[in-house]
Amino acid sequence: MGDADSLESGLDTSQGAAGTLEKSQSAAAAAKSKGAPPIKAETRVRSVVVLVPDAPRRERLMLFKTTTADTMGHFSITGIAPGEYKLFAWEQIEESAYQDPEFLKAV
Repeated sequence: MGDADSLESGLDTSQGAAGTLEKSQSAAAAAKSKGAPPIKAETRVRSVVVLVPDAPRRERLMLFKTTTADTMGHFSITGIAPGEYKLFAWEQIEESAYQDPEFLKAV
């Protein structure tokens, strides 16, 4: 609203508001993978895929997106806010470990 970005600072209209609210949205806000080449059935694993926002925005947990890749490595993530991200995939990870800044320093 005005020159403020509600993704960064939020939007508070509890006291009323003057000005113009401008909303922008992109249909391209998604990440998809076609997966890896076929592998032996006995070695296929469903990986945890995590989209992690850039370091200055990592305290905003709503920006983290997770999904599970199928055994062929295919996945889809939608509803991604604009910004810079890193994409990670783990065969096994402790729940929410990717939200710990110390954990992310090691990857």
